[in-house]
Amino acid sequence: MKSGRIFFTGLAVGLLMGVFLSPIMTSSNFAGGALALAVNGMAAQMAPRPPVTTWPTGPEALAALFELSDWPESKAGDSSSISVDDCLSNGGDFVCKMTLHLSWVETPHIVEATLRKSLDRWSMLGLKEIKST
Repeated sequence: MKSGRIFFTGLAVGLLMGVFLSPIMTSSNFAGGALALAVNGMAAQMAPRPPVTTWPTGPEALAALFELSDWPESKAGDSSSISVDDCLSNGGDFVCKMTLHLSWVETPHIVEATLRKSLDRWSMLGLKEIKST
């Protein structure tokens, strides 16, 4: 019974130390930023960034958005656009950060979308808005 209590106490202390020390250790001021560079390097290897030429273009992403939302493309007007800001590869899918400029919405929205290319057409699998902080 006592060994279980010691184990869980050690686990709780370790978790608390991790929560409190993680931001300090990964900051650029700690050890000259070496740990932050190592963590960022590992994250970059885990989610490879494909070349920009393989990303969907703005018009392709806009067409995929309209298909996903079941909106008539003719009602969007020429003033609607999407700019693809960044993409990561996740297997055969692309997770892209994009800025939506829709003609019927006053402010642009920053979103994250999952897109898949099949044949010569992009389809959007999901979309979520990124809240600015």
